[in-house]
Parts: sequence; C-alpha cells; structure tokens
Amino acid sequence: MICYKDKTFCPFYETCDKRNECGRALTPAVKAAAANWWGSDDAPIAIFGEKPQCHIDKQEKKEQ
Repeated sequence: MICYKDKTFCPFYETCDKRNECGRALTPAVKAAAANWWGSDDAPIAIFGEKPQCHIDKQEKKEQ
C-alpha cells in the first residue's frame, strides 16, 4: 500500500516530551501536506496504533 512519505507517523506526539524534535509527529501541517499530495483530505497516512518505544510522556520525564 502506498502511504504518505512511505513512513509511519505518530498521533501521540502531543503528549510526548520529544514532540518538538520528532520527524514522525502527525501534526496538522503533515496532514495538510498529505492532503495536498493526494489531492483530497483522505490521504493514506500510516500511523502508529500504540505509543512507539521512543515516546516519553511529559509526566515521566518530571519523575526521572
């Protein structure tokens, strides 16, 4: 299956401490770029079904 940029994006980026440096964050800008590439809002975007191993909850960092 063809997917936008041929990579998996993260819908959990908003709760991640690495969100500002993440190249996989599924931001509104990524969604807009995918829609522009595809030609409609139903662009095929692969996303993680669960938080990836790289995810660090904002709260977890405070506890460390």
